[in-house]
Amino acid sequence: MITPKELLDTMLGYLGFVVQIEETTNEGGNSTLQIYTEE
Repeated sequence: MITPKELLDTMLGYLGFVVQIEETTNEGGNSTLQIYTEE
């Protein structure tokens, strides 16, 4: 199964974006994806 991080990276890649995605998890167990670009 594909992770949300992998899915987002694939979708943005198809659109031509080069990004770095950082995944963090808080105390409640919720994940947050941070997207970084060169711009």
